[in-house]
Amino acid sequence: MITIKDIRLNVRKLFLFFILLVSCLIVAESFQLPLMESLDNQLRINQMYRASTEIYNLEIDNNWTETCLEYDWCTGEGTADYPYIIKNLIINSSQEADNCYIINSNAHFKIENCSFEGIFNDESSVLLNITNVTKGSIVNNTFLNGRIGILLKNTNNMTIQLNNLNSAAECMVIDNSTQHYILDNVISRSGIGIFLNNTKDITLNYNELSLNGVGISFFNSTNGTCKDNKCYTGFRGIELIAGSNYNDIIDNVCNFNQFYGLVLERSKYNTIDRNEFSENSVSGSIFKSLSDYNLFSHNNCSYNNDAGLELINSSQNNIQENICNNNEDDGIIIKHCSDYNSIISNDCSHNHRFGIVIDQSGFNYIKSNILLGNDAGCFEKLGYNNEYFLNICGVTLKIILIPSVSLIFGVIFIVFLNRRYGFINKIRSEAKNI
Repeated sequence: MITIKDIRLNVRKLFLFFILLVSCLIVAESFQLPLMESLDNQLRINQMYRASTEIYNLEIDNNWTETCLEYDWCTGEGTADYPYIIKNLIINSSQEADNCYIINSNAHFKIENCSFEGIFNDESSVLLNITNVTKGSIVNNTFLNGRIGILLKNTNNMTIQLNNLNSAAECMVIDNSTQHYILDNVISRSGIGIFLNNTKDITLNYNELSLNGVGISFFNSTNGTCKDNKCYTGFRGIELIAGSNYNDIIDNVCNFNQFYGLVLERSKYNTIDRNEFSENSVSGSIFKSLSDYNLFSHNNCSYNNDAGLELINSSQNNIQENICNNNEDDGIIIKHCSDYNSIISNDCSHNHRFGIVIDQSGFNYIKSNILLGNDAGCFEKLGYNNEYFLNICGVTLKIILIPSVSLIFGVIFIVFLNRRYGFINKIRSEAKNI
């Protein structure tokens, strides 16, 4: 006979079972995406292992013919129509570092569908070293762990495409090399995703870089094209430093980084056009330390935690037709001897402080900018000989201005569209009750 006590006990058991079931479903849901990604990666690795040969070194020093005769995983003739092909290998460098290299070769070759694996946090290992080589391609391979995933040194006319590189200090290093095509690679969890050192004419298109210290780094590298790449959730998206001049940075997305979407330092004559540098934890983009003569146009630098764009000690740049809205501080900041810049036709609206800030800088030309919904449209402090022409600001115009310091022409007033002021000029750094 079932008693009331038994019924209550069964109800408690059912209730506990229900709580446990709900908890399991919540945990399973939270791990579903990483688990699916992990399973996909593991499936790809398992398929590669079933179809591959495992070796512990790959040593080619202009000895392609001998290698093809000795090993069945190397085929071809080294010509453009019949390149040497190395494929379906698992190359495990955990036993001995720096034992995978191709050097001193000018034959056509291709490495495809191989897996290179090193030791995690090994400070010495290079998973694949390509030195003094031309006319090669590295396609659809996996590189995991080690100090450097792929090293290209003193190389020319290489194609690196559809590779997956993960967990290295520097996933890809291109050193003293020219005319390479870096396409459609996925790179994550490294100090630097792609590092270009003293290079020329490098094309980087359609790469995806996440969780890196720096996504793409140009160091003393010129005439490169960086287009349609995604650099997100790292520290810096793209950086051009130490004389990286005459590069085209176009149609990239550099969002959600811990510091900046784009950094220019001591780099000139670059074209930065139609990129998205938004929702970064500091500023969207920053030019500093004599980054002069650059064109920065049609970019979106919005929703950053500091400014949309900062220029620090950088002059004669052309800043035009960008969107710098809804930033936590300012739209555009020009400061610390950033002179002779042209700030034309930008939309710097709805920022928490100011649309455009000129700080200790002069001879800048600020024209036809939309500066609405900010605390003030323009804010100038210790500026000199700046010219403002036909900017759209707010109805209340409050200016503290010593004659001949800066000139204001044709300010267009829009009723109630700035929270406080259209223009503020502070001759001294101390606060003034305006």
